[in-house]
Amino acid sequence: MKRILSLLFLLASFQPGALAQIELNVKVTLPDSIVGKKYLENFVKQAIKDQAVKPPVIPPVVIPPVTVEKKACTFGPVLTSISDESNSGLKFGFNGLGVDTLAYDIYSSGGGFVISGSVAPKSSTLLVNFPAQPNGSYQLKIRGKSCKSADSEKSFLIKSDQGGIVVPVPDKPNPGTSKPGSLYGRHQYMNTTGDGFDIHDPHGIVAKHRHSADILLNLEHNGEKFKGIDGVRINMKWAYFEPKDGIFRDDILEKALQWCVRRDIRLSVCLVPWRAEGDEMFTDDEKARHIDGEIWTDLPDLPTTPKNYIPSMNSTRFHEKLERVAQRIASVMARYPDHSDYISMATAQTEEFQLVRRESPMKITGFAPVDIAKWARWSNGKPVPTSVHSEEQLNYLMDTPDGRMWFEFQTNALRESQAALTRGARKGGVRACGFYAGIGAPSGVFDFSTKLNTIFSAGTPDQPDVIYSSEGGAETLITKDMSVDLNLGTFPGAAVAIEFDWNDVSENRKTPEEGFNPNAMWIHTSSAFRRGADISHLAMSYPEHILLAMTETLYRIQKDFIKSDKGMTGIVDGGSFDFPITRYSGLQGFRHEWEKRGGGTEKQVKIRLQ
Repeated sequence: MKRILSLLFLLASFQPGALAQIELNVKVTLPDSIVGKKYLENFVKQAIKDQAVKPPVIPPVVIPPVTVEKKACTFGPVLTSISDESNSGLKFGFNGLGVDTLAYDIYSSGGGFVISGSVAPKSSTLLVNFPAQPNGSYQLKIRGKSCKSADSEKSFLIKSDQGGIVVPVPDKPNPGTSKPGSLYGRHQYMNTTGDGFDIHDPHGIVAKHRHSADILLNLEHNGEKFKGIDGVRINMKWAYFEPKDGIFRDDILEKALQWCVRRDIRLSVCLVPWRAEGDEMFTDDEKARHIDGEIWTDLPDLPTTPKNYIPSMNSTRFHEKLERVAQRIASVMARYPDHSDYISMATAQTEEFQLVRRESPMKITGFAPVDIAKWARWSNGKPVPTSVHSEEQLNYLMDTPDGRMWFEFQTNALRESQAALTRGARKGGVRACGFYAGIGAPSGVFDFSTKLNTIFSAGTPDQPDVIYSSEGGAETLITKDMSVDLNLGTFPGAAVAIEFDWNDVSENRKTPEEGFNPNAMWIHTSSAFRRGADISHLAMSYPEHILLAMTETLYRIQKDFIKSDKGMTGIVDGGSFDFPITRYSGLQGFRHEWEKRGGGTEKQVKIRLQ
């Protein structure tokens, strides 16, 4: 008989200084005749030896390498300029958002390495020093280091062994030397509406507006191909061009300008000074408010939708930042002097310059803490007017001394804001444009737009270079002629502009879908040019069939006014008259006086507001 014994041994680990508890099962087959103790001991010892028991082997722990995926930079970095180039250094400017650290490389034109490095920028202009290099062409590249981005690069030259400043090699299309439009100073532009400047579009302009412009740039009349326009004016919301304080999207504006260069047309910009909630550009005390304390926003009825606000026009910081952004926009446009024109400003949702308000129901602004504080100084401590809830209340208020003082206070805020834009545009190198809606209309009591001569600083250094009126509706086209006469009479030396939207020139002057009335556009465009206007605009977004229906009229305008003086056959001179603004509500008397003196399509009577 065979016996199987299971033995449990507690053995010490063979590792010096360590103990391990090991369970060892050894099977021992014993002959039936042998059961002695000595035999058993010897047999077990041999069995242990045969098992070659070793301490357990613990496999090493392998820790995989940790890979941290960089987040994409919010924007940029984009290399915007290179300056102060010398044989041993340069300065470069850049734009970027979310770029805590950026890397840079410099190579010679033959691909030879010069230097590389990184820096945590404290400003948008940085200095790079490198070992002395011979004269020649070089390339600077930058990219995000703390975040992921594409390379941005520019070429530059080293010309002086003494480290003199040189002009970098252009890395953009040559703007050219042709001057779109007219040697006679008259232009036909197309406006975008609602939007225009598009940071996501590869050409910087909303695609539907580019499509409309391309239709007008490729018209044909009686077998002759021609351009119906020689420029576009795009709306640009401030928050899109300057998303954060001091961060500018020059690169998108460059794309829009280059798109115009390729078509040999001019670009103008209408800046809409709306800011995005949460951008930290202005405090809540500086944001335009209604009398109930509510901050004005563009989408008040959509509480979960990101909104835009507008700074108070009585905010000194608004004026400073507005001048700065206008100068920045203008400086980019000025790189293309033959393909850029002016910068204007529109504050209201109706795309004109006035005190911003809620449209329906009508609620004016002007009650932010910064307004109230400035009003206290302006009025020597008078309380803020409260009867401002309707046109009727405002009309009554304007018949009181305090109401008139309040109107003049808000008019001054508009003046200071426009003057800031005017100064900025000129500093940057392009024309400034003042842009308004109705002239002497009853709406002036809540738009605070009656004293146009004050708002646009008539006859002073702050008077804009262009005065643009959107006056005149489908039933009142004659007032477009009156607006030209008023602007020529009130703003000496300024260029004058008008516009037509699709209601103005619709066939029945009520519903644009009914068709196009060529006579309406021709009569009042030709009258405006003959009496001294400089620019006619196609405002709003016309449907494609209306654009094509304009072909013959635009052809005549180009032939008679843009490309020649053929249509400048003169107009009857009806003299001029002065009109002091003494009443701030209702229809202004100069409108009736203009008509009384024979003002009309064929007779010019200039108006000088005082």
